[in-house]
Amino acid sequence: MTKRRQYVNPPIEEAICEVLFEPNQDWNDTIRDRIRTILRGDYPDMRSQYRERLPRVQFVSANGTRLVGVGPGILSVHMLRPYQAGPPETAGWDEFRRRISAALDAYWQVVQPIGVTRIGIWYVNKILAPRGSAGIKAFLKVSLPALPHAKGVPNNLSNFKNRAEFAYRDGVRLVTHYGSSDAPRDHVAFDLRLDVIWESTDPIARDAAMSIVDDVRGRQRRAFEAVITDTARTVFDEE
Repeated sequence: MTKRRQYVNPPIEEAICEVLFEPNQDWNDTIRDRIRTILRGDYPDMRSQYRERLPRVQFVSANGTRLVGVGPGILSVHMLRPYQAGPPETAGWDEFRRRISAALDAYWQVVQPIGVTRIGIWYVNKILAPRGSAGIKAFLKVSLPALPHAKGVPNNLSNFKNRAEFAYRDGVRLVTHYGSSDAPRDHVAFDLRLDVIWESTDPIARDAAMSIVDDVRGRQRRAFEAVITDTARTVFDEE
C-alpha cells in the first residue's frame, strides 16, 4: 500500500464522520449519560443541540477541537483545526480513525442498534493564499460559472458557490462543494468540501462499519488529491 501523504499545513477546517443506525430501542437521557460516561475521559464537556427537531448532544474535548455528537439513531465524530496535531505517525487520519472507532464502540455498547445504514465522511477545507496570486484554478482543477454576457449584467465575478454530485458504480456518492470564501486582508480564500456517502437498506454490523469507514475515507482522499494542483500542494507543505 502506498504511504499516505501528510501535509505540514493541511487546509482542513473540520473533518466529520457521521453514522446513521437502525435502532432497536427508544432514545432517552439515560442512554445519553451512559455513552457520556464511557467517553468522558476524552470529552469532558457536553453541549445540547436540536437538529431537525431531534435532541442531540455533543461531547467536547478539553481544548474544544475534538467532538462526538450523539442522538437517536445518529453518531458523529468531529476533528476541528488543527487536524494534523501531534506526531505524524499518530496524527491526522490515524487519530480520526481511532476516535471514530472508540465512539462507535461506545454507541454500540449502550444502544445496541440493529445495524448501520449510512456512513458519510466529509472534509471542509479552506485554501488561503496571498492576494495577487492566481485565481482558484491555480489551486483546484475546477470549472468556474459561465458569465451571462447580457446588457446590464456586470462581467466581474465576485463570489460563487458550486455543488455537484457523482455516483460510483457501487452506489457510493461523492458530493463536491467549492467556491470563494471570506479571507483576511491581503489574502484570497477558496472553500473545498468533499463528501463521500455510503448507504444501504440492509443494516451492517459494527466491524463491517469500520471497513466501510476506511473505504469511504480512501475515496475521499483520492478525490481530494485528484482536484488539487501542485501549486496547492506547495502551499500545504509550507511551514
